[in-house]
Amino acid sequence: MPRTLTLFALAVASLLGAGPVAAHSPHDDVHVVAVSPTFAQDSTIFAQMNMSEHRVFARSTDAGRSWQTFGHEMVQSKVLEIRMSPDFVNDGTAFLGTEGAGLWRSSDYGTTWQRVLDGLDALVVNTVRFDPDYSSSGIVGLSSDLGFYRSTDHGLSWTQKNTGLTELSLGTLAVHRGTNGRPVFYAGSTKLHRSDTLGATWTPLADFGGVATDLRLHPDFPVLPVIGVVLRSALGLRFSVDGGLSFPPEQASLQGSAVTDLLMREDGSMFASLFNGVVRADSLGATWVPQPKTGLDGLSDQTTIHYVQLQSAKLPDDGGEMLLLSGFEGLFRSTNDGQSWNSVDLYSQRVNRTITISPDFPRDRVLALGNFGGGLVISESAGKHWEAVGSGGVLGSGGAAVGSGAGSRSATQGAPGGHLSAPTTPANGAINWRTNATDIFSLWMGPIAISPTFAVDNTLMIGHGALWVSEDRGRNWFAPELAPEITVVRGITMSPDFQHDGVAFFGTSDFGQGAQNKGVWKTVDHGQSWQLANANLSITAQVREFVFSPGWSVDQTVFMAARNEGVWISEDGGASWSPRSNGLTHPELRVIRLSPDFVNDHTLWVGSVGGGLFMSVDAGASWEAVNHGIPDLAGIDVEGIAVSPAFAVDHTLFVSTQRSGLWKSIDAARTWQPVNDGLPLDMPRGLEISSGFAEDQTLFLSTHDWIWTSTDGGDHWSRLSGRIRVADNHPSVLYDTKWLRGLQPGAHGFSSSTSLDEVTACELEFRGNQIRWFADLSPEGGLARVLVDGEEIATLDTYAAELAPQTQLFEHNFGATDWHTIRIETTGQANPQSSGARLVSDGFEYRF
Repeated sequence: MPRTLTLFALAVASLLGAGPVAAHSPHDDVHVVAVSPTFAQDSTIFAQMNMSEHRVFARSTDAGRSWQTFGHEMVQSKVLEIRMSPDFVNDGTAFLGTEGAGLWRSSDYGTTWQRVLDGLDALVVNTVRFDPDYSSSGIVGLSSDLGFYRSTDHGLSWTQKNTGLTELSLGTLAVHRGTNGRPVFYAGSTKLHRSDTLGATWTPLADFGGVATDLRLHPDFPVLPVIGVVLRSALGLRFSVDGGLSFPPEQASLQGSAVTDLLMREDGSMFASLFNGVVRADSLGATWVPQPKTGLDGLSDQTTIHYVQLQSAKLPDDGGEMLLLSGFEGLFRSTNDGQSWNSVDLYSQRVNRTITISPDFPRDRVLALGNFGGGLVISESAGKHWEAVGSGGVLGSGGAAVGSGAGSRSATQGAPGGHLSAPTTPANGAINWRTNATDIFSLWMGPIAISPTFAVDNTLMIGHGALWVSEDRGRNWFAPELAPEITVVRGITMSPDFQHDGVAFFGTSDFGQGAQNKGVWKTVDHGQSWQLANANLSITAQVREFVFSPGWSVDQTVFMAARNEGVWISEDGGASWSPRSNGLTHPELRVIRLSPDFVNDHTLWVGSVGGGLFMSVDAGASWEAVNHGIPDLAGIDVEGIAVSPAFAVDHTLFVSTQRSGLWKSIDAARTWQPVNDGLPLDMPRGLEISSGFAEDQTLFLSTHDWIWTSTDGGDHWSRLSGRIRVADNHPSVLYDTKWLRGLQPGAHGFSSSTSLDEVTACELEFRGNQIRWFADLSPEGGLARVLVDGEEIATLDTYAAELAPQTQLFEHNFGATDWHTIRIETTGQANPQSSGARLVSDGFEYRF
């Protein structure tokens, strides 16, 4: 029987539309994007964004195909401007202006940054503009809340120059080369000012007619003396055609529209980004035409998307012009003059949410990893082999997986010892990987918990949009009944005696919204059912993590770290809670850990946002900061803590920080030394330590670029190889016209894409050494053409008498790991036995 979409799937598909869809990666909020002036040579893009509760700085040196993410301290304040020098490809100079931390400078292409303090008092830096002859003159200017500042030594020192300015809070700045070769500056907020003296003196010109946020000079200025101004709120644009002497009402455009950016081009055309789209004009804004939303039309809500910046760059080898559009839903790229857009994959397919290590790691070698768009993957060989887990079942009533053993512990008992054989390694030394389907609904993984008695009970729990439980090492899953308002699951933790007492906790991160069902949840029957356990807990506490006392069976003690209200303790098994934050000067927490000898030493640590690491030696009754040796960098954000299982003897623990890497202490957190040899610049996330650390010295660290391991106590690090299943709705998978997108039972992650046109295609660009394509075989299947790196490799038949979802139809191996592209095209043709010619693509998988 041909597959029929469920009503829910059709509803979702109708919301997405039949046109091409740019998949939405979660939490993308790109505030600022900057393209190198020498992009055709260096392919560099900078971006500042919010990434899953982190404000990060990102850099791409390959035109947006891949990104490095940095936890630079400068982005802890809102970034207002990123600007690269006119000769960036050679001098590597860039400036970054913030809303509260002043100006930052880089001279190594954005790898490291230093705050500029010499002569610069302003904390708010709105815009930075270079003299076109910056390389030789060293002249650069900026606008700030304290007026105009100028540097003549390449930005190392600055002088305030405000003579003649009628307003000091300058919202915007522009510059062009004057007739004498010296730069002419224009600045203002409500009135335009001009300086022909490098800012030494200023002359007021015309009023803008509102508060300006951006000032744009025509590329042929002053030959074509056109100035465009973006005004705050919904006042639209103002234009001057006389070099700024006037901004006549008849030159106003887009009044009543929330314009966020303006792009003026040499051919006289202009683009403007609005709150929910892009418009174009060909004659000074007289008539604006809304541009197609091809590639933007599948985003979550066109009424709330806020596009904030519009940038352009010349592509190499006369490849035309690239447009970049940034906003709440991410970063989008157009190479056809804005007629269609593709999502720029800022996360990459390898970005990780969390990593968890088995408590019996020296024997079972189990790691569990959750990533963006690829679901949960498990290794039973210390990361040499990986398998995406699940049974490929379908959702039943109440969100449980049909046939997955939901509600029945006996359904998953009986695997002797619970151990599964690991994949084998071929004789040629290549890694042998296996990937199966997953029936876990969410592919965007949150917390992962492995039972402390995993070797016996085989239990895993994961969370994000829901809670899922597996009792057979991740092969099958069920979702217990929970309050429908729960949308974010945090801090899943099972008791040290989980096999016998069945106790586990999880929390929510939105406790204050619909508080009757938010906060702390507890199970006493191995995750089959859950009850609220909020007694005495603050209504504003947002749960981050739990940690059990090693003496839980006797003392019934469990600690909870809140995102915004410090540490809480329960000494009656979760029946009631009390705060334990005395001395904790930074109560926003990310991680909490106990000493393995807690019953005797009463020691625990918490990692905070902005305050670094805190330690308590009296079971949380009091706290002190223990960051000696770790650079402050305007506040330390701790991402992970790992405590040696032999802490009572070796006094060793590790912390990963957002902006200064990984650190090790061998004196119980009193002093620290860096241990970053071999680690990338990308921000660290999860940090795990082997239960046999005293013997194997093994650590694992997840970053935004996969997983890193050390087998010498953190002295040296290397990246594990991997295989990623890229879901069909991942932002790196691009679609041409006419694809039906929606939820689909039996598909990987319950999502697949169905072609609706005789001529259409989907495409993935990836960096790897092997690629596979998955699709449905069905009675309606057509012929698919497969192209790799532009070369046609195969034509495949997707017809089958019976539906066969998640079928691997194609595999191609490369000689080395590099950038490649796979493109799947419909042909409009089919096997004579087929009743149609459609394709149902279920994503890709690549090895790296």
